Amino acid sequence: MKRILRATKRAVRGLGARPDTYDQVWDRYVRRDFERIRRSKPHRETDLEPWRVLNTTDDEYRWPGDEWGDEASARTLMEECLRPLDQTLAADEVRELCELGSGAGRFTTLALERYGRARIHAFDVSTAFTTALRRRCRSHVESGRLCCHLLDSDPLFVMRTLEAADLERKVDALYSFDAMVHVDLHTLMVYWLTASRVLRPGGVVAMNVADACNEMGFLKLLHNAPGAYARRGSAGPHFMWISREIVETCLTRIGFVVDFHPGNGRDLSFSARLADPEAALPWLQRAGAGWLP
Repeated sequence: MKRILRATKRAVRGLGARPDTYDQVWDRYVRRDFERIRRSKPHRETDLEPWRVLNTTDDEYRWPGDEWGDEASARTLMEECLRPLDQTLAADEVRELCELGSGAGRFTTLALERYGRARIHAFDVSTAFTTALRRRCRSHVESGRLCCHLLDSDPLFVMRTLEAADLERKVDALYSFDAMVHVDLHTLMVYWLTASRVLRPGGVVAMNVADACNEMGFLKLLHNAPGAYARRGSAGPHFMWISREIVETCLTRIGFVVDFHPGNGRDLSFSARLADPEAALPWLQRAGAGWLP
C-alpha cells in the first residue's frame, strides 16, 4: 500500500509537467524512460507480481519495448492470433498487412520474416517510435516492403492511407499486439470499422486488449487505479480496460466472426474474420455516424 501511495503522490506532483497526449507519452518513453530501463536490472519473475506477466527472459534490452516481451513470447502471440490467416493462405501467398501501434518493430520484424512476400503498412502515434522502426528495418523500408506512417487525429487516416495505396478490400490482415491494451473503446471502434473497409472478405483482425474481467487483469486494474486517477484524464501508459463481451458484441455486429486465444493469461487475445463486409453500414446509418463515408 505504501508503494502505491508513493507512486500516486509522484503522479500528482508531476501532473503539471506530464504529457497529455499519447504521442507525447510514447515519445517521452522512447527518448528518456527507455534509457533508464535499459540500464536497470532486467526483469525477473522473482521480482514481479504475477499479474505483471513476465514475457521476457532477455538479459538486455536493445530496442524500446523489448522489456515487454522477448522474441519467443512475441512469436507465440503472433502465431496464435494469426492462425486463421495461416489456415487460409500459405505464408508466401500473404501480400498486404497493416500493423497498428508498430512501436520499434518487435512484431514488425517477425511479420516481415514470417510472410516473406508481404508488404506491411505500419502505423504509430509516436514520432520517436517510428524513427526507431525505420532505423531497425532500414533495408525493408528501402525495398518498399515496409511503409511507416505517423498517425494523426483524423479517424479516417488509416483507411485513406490504405485506399490511396489501392488496398481497399485487399488487406489480408490488420494486426496489433501489446499496443491496443493502452487504447480506449472509441479508438478501437475506429480501427475495427477501418478493418471492415480495408480487409478482403475473409481477412483477419488480430489483437490483444486489456481485459478487466480476467483475474490478473483485475489485479492490475486495482494496482494502477490511483496513478491513472491522478492523471485526471490525461493520456498515460496505463491500460484501458474492456472485456470479452464488449469485443465479441462490437465485432460481431460489424460483420466479424471472433475467436479468442489463451494469450499470456492476462490480456484478451483474439482474431476476427471478416464474414460480412456490409454489416457495419446499417449500424452506422442508425447511429447517424456520417463520419465514415
